[in-house]
Amino acid sequence: APDSRRLAYLSLDVSREPVHILLDDRAHPQKQIPLRYPAAGDPNAEAKLGVVDLEGRTTWMVDPHPGQENLIVQVGWDPRGRLLASYQNRIQTWLELRRFEGNASRVLIRESSSAWQDRLPLPHFLKDGGFLWHSDRTGFRHLYRCDDEGRILHTITSGPWDVRELHGVDEKRGRVFFSATERSPIGLDAYWAALEGGEPNAQLTRLTR
Repeated sequence: APDSRRLAYLSLDVSREPVHILLDDRAHPQKQIPLRYPAAGDPNAEAKLGVVDLEGRTTWMVDPHPGQENLIVQVGWDPRGRLLASYQNRIQTWLELRRFEGNASRVLIRESSSAWQDRLPLPHFLKDGGFLWHSDRTGFRHLYRCDDEGRILHTITSGPWDVRELHGVDEKRGRVFFSATERSPIGLDAYWAALEGGEPNAQLTRLTR
């Protein structure tokens, strides 16, 4: 946590995963190593999200989808010390960014796709409590400004190209810095765009040649 007084961690129960035998050829004779691994259709490990304090006490977070085989793909904290976690279903057609109050959570943002929903980075938080969010909702990855409740205020970037990495925000000058494929789908350039303005690609400026 930001105050260094709590630590979030995952507890994985792998008892339902099938055991496979691998050969370790680094030794002679070779050694057999039993390894639990879920192949397609096999049960996954059951993951629980816990928060432990400095005294060693763990508080277990309530599973938002009990009885379902879901994945916990990102875990982090916001600047106010509230726990964040991203959940996906096993076939990864949706993603939920959730924020915890106590051990219960609510959805801030939900993304979905009829084919494949990629794991997304955690938000980049701003001084007003809002944040920048990556989304593939248009078929291309772009940046969106959201308020503290996860409502999208406006689109920062848009077009038939992808934002690959958010490098930082200069809130004083109102600029968002990122790398993107705007000029070439197989290339990468650095850009800045306006944090405010409400129009996609406002003042979009390429910084690299």
